[in-house]
Amino acid sequence: METLSTKRTYWLDALKFLSMIVVFLCHFRMAFFYDKFSSIGFNDVKFPNYVFNGNLAVCMFLLISCYLFALKAQKSETESNVDCRLVKKRFFRLWIPAVVVNLLIFVLYASHLFYNKGAYDESVPYVNDWFSYSSTIKAFGAMLWADVNTCLFPNGINPPLWCYYLLFFLPLIAYWGIKTIKGNDILIVSLLILPVLFLNNSYFAVVPLAITIIKLSECTGKKQLLICMGYAIGIILCIILYCIKINKNVEFLSRFTETINMLLAASILGLFVLFRRRNILNFKLFEILNKISFSIYLLHMPVICSIGFFLFKCGCSIPLIFFVVTLVLVLLSIPFHIFVEKKLTQKIMELLNVK
Repeated sequence: METLSTKRTYWLDALKFLSMIVVFLCHFRMAFFYDKFSSIGFNDVKFPNYVFNGNLAVCMFLLISCYLFALKAQKSETESNVDCRLVKKRFFRLWIPAVVVNLLIFVLYASHLFYNKGAYDESVPYVNDWFSYSSTIKAFGAMLWADVNTCLFPNGINPPLWCYYLLFFLPLIAYWGIKTIKGNDILIVSLLILPVLFLNNSYFAVVPLAITIIKLSECTGKKQLLICMGYAIGIILCIILYCIKINKNVEFLSRFTETINMLLAASILGLFVLFRRRNILNFKLFEILNKISFSIYLLHMPVICSIGFFLFKCGCSIPLIFFVVTLVLVLLSIPFHIFVEKKLTQKIMELLNVK
């Protein structure tokens, strides 16, 4: 039987890369159009526009990260729950590139090359709200505070890093869960805590979701199908019951947007796991694209808020701005991946004796 450990999972690379692209499209839309194109309407009925749904992309990326770490825990021969070396390596591999990007944002801002309130068009509330400092000194302080908080708390001078602490902690929790709770007990625990996390709209639900997908993929035939169907129906009933009985004033789509996105991301990942032998995204090209996807994620907002808004101020058309921003972003992401994600990070880790 083909397993994920015996073949490169290019389709996972594809899902991660596509998720990063959706985040970029979402923030480009929000920067220049704010609340437009977020939904698709048919008469009076509106549906989310998932081409620009950054939250779904975040859920997908968090879920994939937890899934991979849970698989790593299953294959690991060490007995320790979470190896300290694993935590340190993950921290520095996430933290160092983020610090470099924070510094880049500050340099652009201090050089008046970064969008700030009143500099261009104050009718763009998305950027006004997130990238406004009354002085360079305050911007420098915000950068230092963001560097301290990155990977630990949900704040920083780069808004797309709001989920960075989740990206750091959640995969480690998934790793710890698999290493601590043996056998099918982990599946039972995951199924028990999932409804609670869903009802609280918690992103921590991606941890038991990832573990559940792994364990269900080990089942076969009708048993797997019945478990999936039964649990899906149970989750839907729990959510409906919560909406009707506990808080009648909360609208379903607005209150459970993140929960719905997590369920949708889990459904997509689950289907790809189930049909990985015949996967339409299983091409080596995605391995190459995935290598720069994290750099795209880190750099896309600085590029949008510098080059994008400079062109916007000059009166360039949105299609031209999109083309230039995309081209510059890709060209910058390649050296950033090589020299920052890889070489600089590795050099600092060696100096700090992080192995």
